[in-house]
Amino acid sequence: MKKKHPFFLGLCIKVLLFTIISPFGEAATNFFKITNINSGGDPLVNAALLEFESNVNQNLPSIESTDLTTDTVNSNIISNKGLGVDYTNSMKRFLVGWSQSASVNVGSSENILSGAKTVKGFGMATQFNLGFNLQPLKKRKLINLPSFWGLDLNNSKIFMGLMTGRTSQKVSGYTLGFEIFTANLRIMTKLKKAEDFKSYFFKWGGIDLSTGLETNKTALSVSVPRNESITASNSYKTTFDGIVGFKVDSSSFSIPLEVSASATFFSFIDLFWGLGTDLNFGYGRGSSFSDSNVLIFDNLNNQVGTADAEFNVGSTGSPSILNARWFAGTQVNLWKMKVSLQAQHSMIHGIWGFGGNFNFIF
Repeated sequence: MKKKHPFFLGLCIKVLLFTIISPFGEAATNFFKITNINSGGDPLVNAALLEFESNVNQNLPSIESTDLTTDTVNSNIISNKGLGVDYTNSMKRFLVGWSQSASVNVGSSENILSGAKTVKGFGMATQFNLGFNLQPLKKRKLINLPSFWGLDLNNSKIFMGLMTGRTSQKVSGYTLGFEIFTANLRIMTKLKKAEDFKSYFFKWGGIDLSTGLETNKTALSVSVPRNESITASNSYKTTFDGIVGFKVDSSSFSIPLEVSASATFFSFIDLFWGLGTDLNFGYGRGSSFSDSNVLIFDNLNNQVGTADAEFNVGSTGSPSILNARWFAGTQVNLWKMKVSLQAQHSMIHGIWGFGGNFNFIF
């Protein structure tokens, strides 16, 4: 039985749809494909189908399909980074909240800020957040953790996240199905303690070291209704009236290692930034589907051939084992409610991730 989708999954799927179908400048080159041609080898039919395929691709989003499964699982890994983590030292005891993020792979040679031209992969993540500070437990002598490499683990913070669900929505004529399972565990400890400099204007948050375990499983299906009728230059007419779509399954397991710093201005605005590297495992798997045939008619309107339509999403792929990235963000402090926005960027793959954390901190 399908679960009713809550608001956060609906928002996630809309953000992802905008990521996929927003034109970055160029149409897809080989995303839509004609296969299983049944024409008796008629070269006029083949020429009409080639023209039909090219025309449809010109009206589709700019998606580079060569390594879509690999680039999507890499993107999903970036989507999971920083979810629910308090980089600003706001949490004194515990926090609860919710996080949302999406990512897009535009390639290492493209810059999304100056207008990338091709989407190579996409990802998403969402979760409920729970965090707690170990220092109050140490002060009450409830725990006594050992030091590790000179780091006092009693001064650490623990962050956890969990989400599972599925939804289906129609947006802008596209039907998207989305399933997700996210489970994250992070630990953060101090490398250099914070300093307030006895100033209301500026506080230095110190330097933090964090690591953990992150897992993300998603299944994204996109159904695209197409009603196409194109007369080729040789007067042969090609028609398709049905739904063609694709599905990408992604599963990842990642171990991050991050160094971050933060600063607070007027006790209201926080800035944070850092560097991270990740050890990654997982897979991506793609498939295509269609509910109708492509039909070809000659100039006398006689049907002379059929073919299948599909999206070229590749078969299987795996993530890069190692990744390097930078991240930065800002947080607005509204009493107990903390709203943060952050960006993650893979310096190896050209993946950009954007997310938000909405936490109540105590």
